[in-house]
Parts: sequence; structure tokens; C-alpha cells
Amino acid sequence: MYHKHVYVNVGRNPVARAVAQRALRAAILDQKIKLHFTDEGAPCADFCAVIGMTLSVMVYAAQLDKKIKPDDLRVRILRGGLSACSQMADADVFNRINIPAVERAMDAAVELNAKLNPEAVNGAWAALMKQGFTL
Repeated sequence: MYHKHVYVNVGRNPVARAVAQRALRAAILDQKIKLHFTDEGAPCADFCAVIGMTLSVMVYAAQLDKKIKPDDLRVRILRGGLSACSQMADADVFNRINIPAVERAMDAAVELNAKLNPEAVNGAWAALMKQGFTL
């Protein structure tokens, strides 16, 4: 998935912000394609960890951004997709029944990313890295 430190100036520059959002959408599209082409029961810990990291960053960034409410539907969808990814990653077994939840969460991540300020995304990314989350 697309992970990149976003500089504060990206939030101030609409063109740079649009480029960053487009890169996230492209990476998520690639992951959705892989999601649909993964066989039932296939090992998926690494694949789900990458998706889970992106969803985790977005959930945490939403908590840091004061304009996003805790009960925002997009955040709830992200948490559901994160839970499905986490279950598959822990078992290292791909379960196709989880595709809709994960796919909706990735869509919510793209939608929410357009609303979050870059400082919240950077803060979430840095905090998760300090806690030992890695790709």
C-alpha cells in the first residue's frame, strides 16, 4: 500500500495534496485487484498487514483530527475492515467472505484521506511507528 510521509506544505498546496490523494487511490486500486485475485485459504499475513497498516493510520489520524467525529461512519467502516484484515493476518489464511468489509474500508480510507489534515496523518504515522508497527 502507499505509505509516505506527507510534508506540511502538501496540506497548503492543493496540487501537491491532489497528487498525494491520487497516489493513495492508485495504491488502493492495486490492492483491491490483488484482494479479488487471491485464492481462498492462501497465506495472506503480509498482504493483510500492509492493508491493515494503512487502515490503522487512517483510523488514528481521524482520532487526531478534531473535525472528524468519533462516530463518523467512515471511521466505523475503517474499524470493521481493520478487524477483518487483522483476523486474516493472525490466521494467515485468506477468507473471501471478508472482501466486502476490507474493500469498503479501503474506499472509506480514500474518502477520509481527502478530509484529514496532513498533520493528523503524519502524527498518526509517527505514533504507530514508535509503537513498533512496521511494513
